[in-house]
Amino acid sequence: MRKQNAPVVNDLQILTEIIDGKQGTRKTRLNNIKGQIHTAYDDYLASSANLGAMNPISLGKTQKKDMEHCYSTKTTGLSNLKAAIKDGLSAVDKEVCPYCNLRDPCEFDHYLPKRKFQEFSVFSKNLIWSCHKCNHKKKEHFVPTDRYLNTYYDLIPEEQFLFCRIGLPIEQQGISFYFEKLPTMPDRQYQDILAHANKLRLLETYKQMASLKLPIWFKKWRGLYELYGDRKETKRHIVNDLRAEITPEENAYGHNHYKVVLMKGALAQIDDIIDQFDIS
Repeated sequence: MRKQNAPVVNDLQILTEIIDGKQGTRKTRLNNIKGQIHTAYDDYLASSANLGAMNPISLGKTQKKDMEHCYSTKTTGLSNLKAAIKDGLSAVDKEVCPYCNLRDPCEFDHYLPKRKFQEFSVFSKNLIWSCHKCNHKKKEHFVPTDRYLNTYYDLIPEEQFLFCRIGLPIEQQGISFYFEKLPTMPDRQYQDILAHANKLRLLETYKQMASLKLPIWFKKWRGLYELYGDRKETKRHIVNDLRAEITPEENAYGHNHYKVVLMKGALAQIDDIIDQFDIS
């Protein structure tokens, strides 16, 4: 999970472009509710710190379908909207899904589900460029008291709150990831982080990814130990290699990227890890 900047998009102009791309009675109906949609956009921004408290606006069945049609059917306005959001993303946001901070993003998630909040179906601040797995798991789920983080507006600490524990010997004990509540973190914020991670199975995913990497690292480090035949020299090389890799990864993906946390965990347990080479 990672904080990102909300899109800088003229949503009223985009909505007009999308409506102009419609035809017949649908276009007329959409123009008739455009003022309501504009007001809903303002309410969304005013409630951005507490989107869980929002309720859908009053739209008729046909009007709801019209708003869903704005996103489901390709128009020049919709293409411009998607392009504007993606163009405004940082290099990291283009590369890594903000929900999991792991996989490649490839599709838009509607933070407030479009089947319930049709008024926000083409609202840029409600569209989050995410990976397929996160979007698929999230689907239309939205419970205010047990919700996913909004990576535009929720407060996600930059300080490290994700940690790992490497069990040794690794073949028997494995690895686990866990969260620690920061002293400055409100209870509600911490609960939201836990709920988000639990529903997306983030800790399990991080464990799976780490379980693939650690054996490769251990094999490499054991090779260094055999090469140098010296514990102190082996430790120096491992520590230097880890520190050199941590810095760019941390600068790019933050303190709570699973690989950064894994490398820091290995550094903290480096003496115990090298002990394994003595007995293997």
